[in-house]
Amino acid sequence: MNGRRLNTKTYITGYQLCKYRDGERCAICGGHIGNPMPAKLTRKWKLTTDKIESLELDHIDGIL
Repeated sequence: MNGRRLNTKTYITGYQLCKYRDGERCAICGGHIGNPMPAKLTRKWKLTTDKIESLELDHIDGIL
């Protein structure tokens, strides 16, 4: 990767591949969308919600 954001086609392809591989689970906490976020992550990242609202494909390391 060159450090730039993924274009739409690459993002969708990457998301679908990660979704197939991981079953739409977070690579960090193992949770699904709508599940409670682990308290240690909520505190560490100072999140405003305690639920997993979406999953994001990281443009640097390509994990979901």
